[in-house]
Amino acid sequence: MSEPFDPCLHTLTSISRGQLVHEDVIELGLLSAVFVASSLINFYLKTGYILEAWSIFKAFPCKNVVTCSTLIEGCVKSKDMGLAAIQLFEEMQCKGIEPNEEATYLSIFNVCGFIGDLSKGMFLHGQVIELGFEMTIGIADCLYIDMHRKC
Repeated sequence: MSEPFDPCLHTLTSISRGQLVHEDVIELGLLSAVFVASSLINFYLKTGYILEAWSIFKAFPCKNVVTCSTLIEGCVKSKDMGLAAIQLFEEMQCKGIEPNEEATYLSIFNVCGFIGDLSKGMFLHGQVIELGFEMTIGIADCLYIDMHRKC
């Protein structure tokens, strides 16, 4: 019979492999590719290395809705980075980067629920309406279940 799989060992292996890939990406000069940067950000967020994810994001020269939304979503999942997610969302909008309908707004509504900021959530709900975004089931769930219930 095989021994039980140790998830901590798997995480360490994944982290070391991911760091090797990250080193290769830097050596090959691929960090400026959106897909590569977003994948590395996502990798570090999933493995709990939030500061590394932020570091890649800050170094990425062409921030866009994909890289911003990836980092915002990761902040939501860590739950203690809610204010950082809101700040990033606001910076994103100030720089003219339009949030996408589902991913970005779903994440930011979740943040509002986690930190209990109903006024921010209501303001953002107004933005969704102004922009004419469709009220999808995902957005409705976030607004009425996550945000309103938690606030």
